[in-house]
Amino acid sequence: MNEKPGFISVTDENNNKIEIQVIFGFEIPEYKKSYVVYTTECQSPQEEINVNISEYDNNTYEIKSIPEDELDFVMESYNNAKSMILETE
Repeated sequence: MNEKPGFISVTDENNNKIEIQVIFGFEIPEYKKSYVVYTTECQSPQEEINVNISEYDNNTYEIKSIPEDELDFVMESYNNAKSMILETE
């Protein structure tokens, strides 16, 4: 698979190789896990960007769905991180 500039190859839960464009990543020490915020499409800056958030393994480059019982806390952490990024722009 030829990676597009700004994209990385990862493996999803179904063992499919996909290319994602990472927007940012964050960790939640309470869960001892990393998460990645990404898109799968090339979009111009003027377009709305649909983003995904997945649990991410830095060693295996695998992404997987966030368990339901962690979802609220992950979304709160994402919103806090997004706010901090937007404040610096």
